[in-house]
Amino acid sequence: MNRTTLKALFYSLALLIVIVSVGSAVGVTEPGQKFGTDRAVVIWLLEHRVLVAVINILMMIGLVVLNRRAQIWPRSIMAVCSGLVALGIWCSNYATQTVFPSKQHNAEYYDVSYADTVLPDDQVMYVVQVGDDVRMFPREHLQIPHIAGWNVDGTDYTMTFCGLSNLPVVIEADYGLGESDLNVSIQTHNNLIFKDTKNDVFLQQITMESEFTDHKPKQVPNTLMSWAAARELYPNGQVFIYHYDRLLDKMINTAFQDALDVQFDKTREDEAAFPTLRLDDKRYNQKELIYGYDGGDFQFAFSIDDARTFADETFEVNGQTLSIKYNSEHDFAYLVDGEGEQLPTHNGLFWMVWSHWFPDTVTLNG
Repeated sequence: MNRTTLKALFYSLALLIVIVSVGSAVGVTEPGQKFGTDRAVVIWLLEHRVLVAVINILMMIGLVVLNRRAQIWPRSIMAVCSGLVALGIWCSNYATQTVFPSKQHNAEYYDVSYADTVLPDDQVMYVVQVGDDVRMFPREHLQIPHIAGWNVDGTDYTMTFCGLSNLPVVIEADYGLGESDLNVSIQTHNNLIFKDTKNDVFLQQITMESEFTDHKPKQVPNTLMSWAAARELYPNGQVFIYHYDRLLDKMINTAFQDALDVQFDKTREDEAAFPTLRLDDKRYNQKELIYGYDGGDFQFAFSIDDARTFADETFEVNGQTLSIKYNSEHDFAYLVDGEGEQLPTHNGLFWMVWSHWFPDTVTLNG
């Protein structure tokens, strides 16, 4: 094979490496969502991530072989190219869990008196009660780790949080595969996918469904309220605190603030941080913070204004009796079934996210 042919093959393969390496890395990281990458593409890349990595490595080996025969690029450039391919593989598989360190197995909890020194009265809290054990999670302290775990009487529980959706979901950590190890993977349609690295399972947070298996974690109710309310109602509770002790933490918060500004701005109804939502359901303002209940074969949503209006009224949705409970003193709400048991609602997430995932949702204003 003459040098001209080798050179043509070399540059063709180099271009293919760039397309595959960069494309696969971008596809499963935030930049891909900025470009509106289809969810099906993201899921395919997640499912075939090992295959994509092997293909990248084999193509790089082929490029090295061609270069040794044709002497097209110096070793220094080839070394840089190899490093960039390795970086792309790392970004595709490990970047997000490095940036957002899970606290499933090493979360730190403090008593109310200490938490009161670091939390303002209006801090948004998610309160979880299992028996006599009460755990409280400040929204601002979930922004970086996204995940915090604890154990009650031998059962492991995990709080998951997505800042783009403004959504806390609490689950039992063992969902049929034994011990889990959840980490942030990627987001699609402005909602996170978590990777269980121990069991190689991917869970879409808002549905808590596994992408490639039939597993579905059991959800546990949490209640949204202010720190002032939580402190008064649960003086013996334990509070999750993330100390923001990495330089990277401050950089991430600063970078992420622009996205949060878009998400929370009710005047920008036609805009989301990532352009992957339909934004076509006008029953509420797209940025309204709502409470959503997934009943399996039906979904139901209400706002805090609905709770104030319809508190304690009983109604039936798809054969299930529901009632909204409202605490007027502390201005918070939750949903119960016909037996008065609190249901695991998605508390305080954006209507634009909920209505995208559950377009047939029943509401009190629709």
